[in-house]
Amino acid sequence: MRSRTRFFQTSILAWISLLAMPSSSALLNARMQQTAGIVGPSFNCNSATGEVEKRICEDRNLSALDVEYIRLYNQRLQREGGLASQIQSSEEARRQTRNNCINERVDASLIRSSEVECLAVWYHVRIAEQSELPAVSPDKWTPALVSAAPIYADPDRARNPKLEREIYLKKPGVEGLIRMKFGDSEPADIDPSVRYYIYRNVLGSLTYVAQYRGDGHLDLLYFFNKDGSLAAAERRFDTKKAGGNVYVEIETAFIDSVGRETQRKVIAYEQGKISVIQSALSPPHLEKPPFGTFAALYNSKFKSAETLDANKLGYCYFNLADGYPTVTRVVNFAPQPLDFYQQSSRTMNLQRFDYVWVTREPKKGVAQDLGTLDGKRVYSINYPGGDFHVIVVERQSGRYLPLMYFSPQTTIARLAILPSVGRQILAYSSAIAGNGGFTDDWYFILDQGIPKRVEFQPILVAELQKIYPEIKGTRPRGNFDLSGIRRFDVANLTFTSPVWKDDDANDSPSEKVQVVFQIRNGELVVKSSHREKSTGLF
Repeated sequence: MRSRTRFFQTSILAWISLLAMPSSSALLNARMQQTAGIVGPSFNCNSATGEVEKRICEDRNLSALDVEYIRLYNQRLQREGGLASQIQSSEEARRQTRNNCINERVDASLIRSSEVECLAVWYHVRIAEQSELPAVSPDKWTPALVSAAPIYADPDRARNPKLEREIYLKKPGVEGLIRMKFGDSEPADIDPSVRYYIYRNVLGSLTYVAQYRGDGHLDLLYFFNKDGSLAAAERRFDTKKAGGNVYVEIETAFIDSVGRETQRKVIAYEQGKISVIQSALSPPHLEKPPFGTFAALYNSKFKSAETLDANKLGYCYFNLADGYPTVTRVVNFAPQPLDFYQQSSRTMNLQRFDYVWVTREPKKGVAQDLGTLDGKRVYSINYPGGDFHVIVVERQSGRYLPLMYFSPQTTIARLAILPSVGRQILAYSSAIAGNGGFTDDWYFILDQGIPKRVEFQPILVAELQKIYPEIKGTRPRGNFDLSGIRRFDVANLTFTSPVWKDDDANDSPSEKVQVVFQIRNGELVVKSSHREKSTGLF
């Protein structure tokens, strides 16, 4: 699946968060200026070249930011001295993006303040990326912190161990929200019109809320101080003009402790470069929010949100075509009759996937009764118009939830319910074309009436590494197919796979390995395993 990334994360922050590479002479000049009591910049303004450097020299705040950036950059070079050449090379490319804050095709008097603000934001983001978490947590959001909020709220940064995140999704067809934790798989039939992200303990004590619309063109952000008071509100908007150019507008209002607006700024970009504000394209003016504290916003919008328990709903897997990763989604909220799935494949927001069968409605699905899985009826539905299948499992009497969507490239090798050690297993297997005969295997059992995927790959890999300590890695050579099932016993799950060793002189495997599994308490465990010489006819 090719996921659609938000415009502001891939466009604005991608170039505005880049930093410049200073030369050795610039560093020497910076030290001389600091010794003389001059507050930046890191280069000699008497020999400044280009509009960017001129604008920095004209503004004391930008000059000070440039000095701070150089200080952090020098520290980074010292910490990662072995990577100095790589860092300098990447910085040279990043330096060029800073030039997007200047647009020489537009009258400078019309965009001068926007250019300065753009450069300030550029520095704020780069400084944030290189700074450590402050020893003393800030009590309030400042313009600099607001500019770099996505950096400070980045969950992958080790300096944010206390960061808390929540996501709120809109229920389909009704008012109300669903509360989920970050990292959980999203429901497949949510209302895509709006979603909210809450970041708590940003920089240790701050909070901000991001509201994203499903169309991706108008987003709102709210920033709250340590005491919960509203510090700033921001509107981000983008639209495509006739001719294909993308116009972006960011409007930010700052609010003091008594609710008065203290500052408002609007910056416009076109094709990633600073531009004049185009009122005819602008959305409505950013109004002061009706809430003044995070508690007021939370109580009015999020307090009554339903916490989604994925274990009660089960998961659905999208395994759609060769070359695309498997996608996991929490299944629909309400189980549906079988004919609901037979009438249409578009029951789970499949428009998110960019496949041909999404753009054309396949023919009516043809249901195949696979039998019962521990007393629950299971059907496979084939949609001939799209070479597309879905497996549904009975959740309530006569009503079903989807378990797996798949679009095999070749004929399905196995799709059946099989017995094993007192439990039944739903097994699916097919060979995917174009990748050396890789076999795709999926196994499910019922756990308290809810389908559960039986994971075998990690266990199989660990077992193979035990019996082949001389082979490094899980695919040492050729088609070391860890998931290739060649025999499925009634009582045991037996995996047989060819093994190519490093000293093989031809394309035939020198050995084969068999790993026998059993299911105990809903989990796969290794019963036995062995290796033997291959006959060459595997």
